[in-house]
Amino acid sequence: VAVRMLGQKLGMALTGILGGVASSTATTLAMSRESKKEPILAGDCSLAVVLSCTVMLWRVAFLATVVDPAIFMKLAVPFGWMSIPGTAFCLWRVWYHGKGHPKGQVVAYRNPLSLRDAIQFALFYALIVYLVKVASDRFGETGLSAVSAFSGLMDLDAISLSLSRMAQDPGMMNLAIQGILIATLANTLLKSSIAAVFGNGVLRARVLPVLGVTALIGIGMLFLK
Repeated sequence: VAVRMLGQKLGMALTGILGGVASSTATTLAMSRESKKEPILAGDCSLAVVLSCTVMLWRVAFLATVVDPAIFMKLAVPFGWMSIPGTAFCLWRVWYHGKGHPKGQVVAYRNPLSLRDAIQFALFYALIVYLVKVASDRFGETGLSAVSAFSGLMDLDAISLSLSRMAQDPGMMNLAIQGILIATLANTLLKSSIAAVFGNGVLRARVLPVLGVTALIGIGMLFLK
């Protein structure tokens, strides 16, 4: 619908924004597949992917802030730096990379708020809360890092909410921030893999460097912690 109303480029940009709010992983998969079905749209598909991945960072920050407002400023610095590559790419793509593209197919999305998904999220969230508690108590920082990485591959929202609850204990704040960063990096790696496997050459050439630099910045932020 956004593509029909706003045109290809702005429609794809809006798709990326909404995809980042709903599911950047689903957006990456859908747009990567679209780039193979409609190769001429690969550039605009890459815009949607990168924009969704950038918005995802701030979705995580917002969700964490709902649980613990004090955590926002702790996440704003690393996520701000990690947003720079994606933001720069999107500005370049929207404002400086030509005009006018033929209309492609409108990508269909599942309703992200379906009852089944809500139930699955609740169950997975309960599991993550338990695993975070066990890993933190028994294995300390190493165990929590492993749970964060695994959970980031499965459901970034669940681990972010769980770690935000943990951050309400001031003594656990830094460990929670580290876990959220690790989960975000794991999720970024997953989306890079999706783009590499399902996207065409043009999309890979544009998306992978941006996500790669984003991940490197995130790793740097971890070491600074």
